[in-house]
Amino acid sequence: MLDTMGAKAPLAAMKDAMMGVRRGGRVVNIGGAAGDLAVDVKWWMDEQMELIGSVWFTAAEGIEMAGLIANGAVDLSVLEPKMWPLESINEAINGVTSGDGGFTNYLVTI
Repeated sequence: MLDTMGAKAPLAAMKDAMMGVRRGGRVVNIGGAAGDLAVDVKWWMDEQMELIGSVWFTAAEGIEMAGLIANGAVDLSVLEPKMWPLESINEAINGVTSGDGGFTNYLVTI
C-alpha cells in the first residue's frame, strides 16, 4: 500500500487502507500525514506487516534541487512562502499540518 495523503489527511483513512494489505505486505508512507496512528501490534505481528517511511529526499538530492531552482529549471512560484526565524524552527515544523495540502514553502531564515 502506498499512502500519499497530505499532512491534513485523516489518519483513519490510512488505517483503513492498511487493513486491506495482504499478509506479509508493505505499507509505505510518503504523504506526510501527521499524528499518532493506533495499530493493533498483535495484528501487525501476526500479519507480518512492514511499515516503510520516506525521508522525502537525501541531502545530495536537496543540493541538486537547490541547483535546479537556482538555474530556473524548477519553478517554485506555485508555492506559498512562509518564513520563520531559526529560533522558531519547532513552531514552523509543527505548523506543517495546518498548511494547504503540502504546497506551502517553509523557509527558515538564519
